[in-house]
Amino acid sequence: GRYLIREGSYTNGIKLMNRVISVARDLKEEKIEISAHKQMAIYAIQINNPQIMLKHIIEGIKITRIEKSVDIGVFYRLYGVFYLIKDEFKTAESLFKKSIELFLEFERIGDKNSISIAANYNYIGEIRNSEGNFKKAMEFFNKAINLCENYEVSCLSTFYINAGKTSYLMGNFQDMKKFFLLAEKIIKNFDSYWKNSVLNAFLALDAFLENDNLKAIHYLKSAMSEGKIINNPRDIGMVYFVEAIIIYSIETKNF
Repeated sequence: GRYLIREGSYTNGIKLMNRVISVARDLKEEKIEISAHKQMAIYAIQINNPQIMLKHIIEGIKITRIEKSVDIGVFYRLYGVFYLIKDEFKTAESLFKKSIELFLEFERIGDKNSISIAANYNYIGEIRNSEGNFKKAMEFFNKAINLCENYEVSCLSTFYINAGKTSYLMGNFQDMKKFFLLAEKIIKNFDSYWKNSVLNAFLALDAFLENDNLKAIHYLKSAMSEGKIINNPRDIGMVYFVEAIIIYSIETKNF
């Protein structure tokens, strides 16, 4: 179910995950139920559906509190994402910080949660970006990257993409290219469509800035095609944003 959802086959993936939740609940297999709620909340992020997301976050928090599971930190982070999607940045940031606190508590008794803590830093970086504080955003993205560079994890591609986007907004085009190429390498290793559309959109922008219009068109077409598979409104919006930048630049140049 998790694989199907990650690749954009939502209908079949959801059926399987709902079945997993039902069976796990009947058998009192709390770890499996926690994992399924977590995956369903992540699925809801992919399609930008706050209602589905909130349902599985609340269920996940209830179970993880009872089980005293480290995954409670994950659900608080997802709760933060719920508010981030709603543009309620103050509440979102407080939940990301709460998630970090919880992971650090578990770390003291032996669990290593660098990747999960990094994900929170990444989201706080996204908040700083939304506030227009690009320098501070880069600090958080670099924190996230530094915590994960020694691990081969797919989420590192998201941190690189966000660092690349912010580098563009700061006018640091060389850094932008460096981060996007690092993200591309990770995405190819994991063979996933997840975030591929955003990456290809910005690789199109990089090619355009280097006057390679054919490559720019190729990347932009790929971005649009992949965006339709995953069907995440935020990612599709980012593809259109990059397309608008390129069109505006062409029109301004011609004018």
